[in-house]
Amino acid sequence: DQLYIPEIQRSDEIGDLARSYSSLITKIKNQLRVLRQQTDTDALTGLGSRYLYKRTAPLFVQQTVGNMSYACFVLCDIDNFKKFNDTYGHIEGDNTLCDVAELFRSFLGKDQPSFRLGGEEFALLVYGNTLDVLQAKVEHLRQAVEALAIPHAKNLPSQVVTISVGAVPLTKITPYPSVDACEKALEQAFEVADKNLYLAKDKGRNVVIMDKPIEI
Repeated sequence: DQLYIPEIQRSDEIGDLARSYSSLITKIKNQLRVLRQQTDTDALTGLGSRYLYKRTAPLFVQQTVGNMSYACFVLCDIDNFKKFNDTYGHIEGDNTLCDVAELFRSFLGKDQPSFRLGGEEFALLVYGNTLDVLQAKVEHLRQAVEALAIPHAKNLPSQVVTISVGAVPLTKITPYPSVDACEKALEQAFEVADKNLYLAKDKGRNVVIMDKPIEI
């Protein structure tokens, strides 16, 4: 990663300056690499950050719909999380966010990335060969969060931590969708999933609502 400057080979003051400049540039590059890594990761949960989601999600969709029938954008929100923090405190709230994040990470693995968008909201990218497979996968994920059995007295009727989920499959109708097309499809999927998430809340929470596929 050392910047090559021809004057580095000189043995006079210009050579000294060239070597100092090259060393400074290398240090700056290394610092930028560290900062990039930090901004890619949510500091609390260790999941991908919103920044990483925006940068990598279109590529995930492009690759997935090229190899499989469906990618799926999943938007999750911990139910009654403000009440949880009010009841148990913010430290327990942070612990719960980390527990749920770890479940997402272990359940989905490295091939299906998870992101914390902020607060108690998470985005997941999953794949499957059929809509039934996608529906079952997201439903199992919802059940797995409930099965953690984290006490939440104000989250009725279950009285444990649960999530509401809005999900939108994506599939291709063109042979090779561009990254830009996948990005636009994801923006549309986000809007639809967000509406479905609020609909899930209206239906009593702890529910998955999956919409019809968006074609790319």
